[in-house]
Amino acid sequence: MFTVSSPAPSWLEDDVAANLTTNPVVDENDTFHHATNSLNSDRLCFWLLIMIAIFLLLISLTLNGFLLLRNRKLQHRLDKLDGIPGKDFNKKVERSKIQVW
Repeated sequence: MFTVSSPAPSWLEDDVAANLTTNPVVDENDTFHHATNSLNSDRLCFWLLIMIAIFLLLISLTLNGFLLLRNRKLQHRLDKLDGIPGKDFNKKVERSKIQVW
C-alpha cells in the first residue's frame, strides 16, 4: 500500500474552499425536494397498489370464468351419462322424454 506524504497542492485546496463557499452542503431547497420526492414516492406506491389490485381482480375473474366453463362441461358430461343429450339449461325437460339406459 502506498502513502502520499506530500501535501495537497494549493490549487486543490483553493478549489475545495471555493466549492464549499459557493455550494454549501445544506441547501435551503433540500427540504422542498425531499418533500416533493416523498410525495412522488407516495403517489407511485398508491398507483402501484391500485395496479396490483386490478391485476389480482382480473386473475380472479379469469379463474372464475374457467371454473364456470369447466363446471358447465362437467354438467354436460353428466347429462350425457344420464341420457339427456344436448339438454338446454333454460328449458324444462319432461320426465317422459328422459331415456334411462
